[in-house]
Amino acid sequence: MPLDILELIFQYSLNPSVASRPPDYRSRSSPGHIGSFPDYNLTPMTLCHINSHLRNIAFRLSSLWSSIYICNIALSQIPLLDLWLANAGTRPLSIVLSISRQRGFPDIPILQKVTELLSVRSHQWQTMFLHFGAFASRHIFPDLRREDVVHLEALGICLEDWSTFDRYRLYNVLVSSPVLRELEWFSTFGESLPNYVPWQQLTHINLYSPRTMGETISILEKTENLKSMNLGWININPTTFAGQTLPLDPISVKAKTLGITHSQTFVTILPRLRYPQLIDLEVDVVDLGPSSSGWDTLSTILIDPTDSPLLRFTYSSALGVRSPIPVEFYLNQILSLPRLSQLVQLVLHCELSNFLIEFLTHLKPGLFGVRKTSLNLPHLETISLSRCRLTVDGLVSQMVLSRISGKGVSRGCLSHVDVTVMGPCDFKKDKLAFQDLKNCRISANLVVL
Repeated sequence: MPLDILELIFQYSLNPSVASRPPDYRSRSSPGHIGSFPDYNLTPMTLCHINSHLRNIAFRLSSLWSSIYICNIALSQIPLLDLWLANAGTRPLSIVLSISRQRGFPDIPILQKVTELLSVRSHQWQTMFLHFGAFASRHIFPDLRREDVVHLEALGICLEDWSTFDRYRLYNVLVSSPVLRELEWFSTFGESLPNYVPWQQLTHINLYSPRTMGETISILEKTENLKSMNLGWININPTTFAGQTLPLDPISVKAKTLGITHSQTFVTILPRLRYPQLIDLEVDVVDLGPSSSGWDTLSTILIDPTDSPLLRFTYSSALGVRSPIPVEFYLNQILSLPRLSQLVQLVLHCELSNFLIEFLTHLKPGLFGVRKTSLNLPHLETISLSRCRLTVDGLVSQMVLSRISGKGVSRGCLSHVDVTVMGPCDFKKDKLAFQDLKNCRISANLVVL
């Protein structure tokens, strides 16, 4: 098999999207590990242990070694780190480095060795996530210079209990990269903003820590090239508005991707924003979810049909949370907006019933055979629904079948469906139908609780 084909196969196997997230910086018990990604055990070394042929191939494919996750390693693992970096050659590097103090852990010698090996390749750093406790403040990259990090594009930095001098010594060098596009500082500066943030060149920002309304609006006005953003809690304490002049007209945000993680966002900052280029919206709230006025706000920012059509919509709520008015009532209103008519991906992790399944169904049986209904969201390619409390067996499979090609007639683009159901029936019809769907090249998964 050609080497380039093998490279694609191995890259796919070693780089699942679920493994591409940064580590949980709150963890204190992570074992010593060198790998490609956090929480993922498949690495290029896995290939090396199969046979000599695959080992030789793995050593020739530098792209397989360009991502590296280093967590609480011991001195005995330093040679593996050296080998890993050597195999990466001159490739741009994506590095996650997390070392926390553990009892009996020889911190300083390891920090010095890791710093030495990584500093030599600082001109290859493309993505860097750093997590250290106070013990590392004077030993990690002490001689790093601005000219060493000119290719750094994404930075995540969590420096716990570092002195102000040491925090800014490292931070100021890393954010000086002229190509930096993504920045997150976690709890490095507490609830304060860093003294300097290159807002104008950033394309991805995460505002999870509490921010005042004035701060948030000021940030959004400065981020002229924003492509994606995540909004968390906004402080609405009246004392925080003292001396602040807030704009009367909504701010037009260029971001194409928006994540919302707190229901308060819907009634604080969101009414003051417009997203004419938004194509990907993810609402992941852990509290009671948006209020009625919050849903109205969401409708408002999505109501203009002349804005870019939304292509992907995700809504998730906490387990066991039930609002007085079912969430799917509001979802029905949102999903019926013209701007969502081109939606290709719908993911809903919340309490759902027959009502929403029927909304998504294109053809329904009637007294005189199959009758047509309104073709809601006709372009959906992916549907993922969880926590569906249904009272009728066959309702889910009817919805799916109404969206796939019939006898020579194309009725939709659906290629993947993932549904979790619960209720008084055994869902035998749905189980059988989902087994048949797999023969139609539909990725269909049904879980019955």
